[in-house]
Amino acid sequence: MNKIIEAYNIKIEKIPELYEMLNNEIEYAKGLTTSLGIVFWGKSEFYNEIKKSIPNLLRTNINDIVTLYEKIKTKGKMERFIVESSIENNILRVLKHDIELWMPKSVDISLLPILKEKTKETLILNKKGIKTQLDFLSDFEDKNERIKLSKEIKLDIALLDEFIKICDYFRMGSKVNAIRPILFYKMGYDTFEKWAKSDYKSIIKRFEQYLKENGLIGKYLVPFPKEIANGIEWAKVHDRLFKVKY
Repeated sequence: MNKIIEAYNIKIEKIPELYEMLNNEIEYAKGLTTSLGIVFWGKSEFYNEIKKSIPNLLRTNINDIVTLYEKIKTKGKMERFIVESSIENNILRVLKHDIELWMPKSVDISLLPILKEKTKETLILNKKGIKTQLDFLSDFEDKNERIKLSKEIKLDIALLDEFIKICDYFRMGSKVNAIRPILFYKMGYDTFEKWAKSDYKSIIKRFEQYLKENGLIGKYLVPFPKEIANGIEWAKVHDRLFKVKY
């Protein structure tokens, strides 16, 4: 299994702990809170039913969420698994939705911001079997492995380090065409570690400064504090689960 997929893969018996983390209220300023699970469906109304379904999942020899997803990812598969597991359709639909949100998705490296301008270099990586950001992260998160690759394919190590940083920044495979993540990347908040160690006021201040420096005032809206606070908390999770060595 791909290393980064393995990092996010959760044992079935740990699903309740995942939802507890997602639904936990986090105070980012006095009287102001956020939570990681804003867009997840496994809220309190489903939590108890999901928890009750764990024994049935284990009984069907489903040990982790990647295996579970394979069993329920299509309508036909889900219908068969309802019979096999005796778990209600609405609970499996919630789990399917939330697994899709939680797990990283592969994106061709040639489609990532900045990398899409490096056609020659991405083709060289493709020939080495590095097709997606997850391929690159899984095999070359270690600096020593990138040094070996650099010598082998005759690409500068500094360039490969930048490539791995972009792949890591977009590891979840989402928002690759959104403007705001690219702006954050260009203004220096280009790793999960930097986000995790910052605070919402500093990031918003830098965002406003960047817009002013680049004549972008009025073109892009400054993000709300809660948006940034949520991004910081997610960065802490991502940085804990899988870390690239620079």
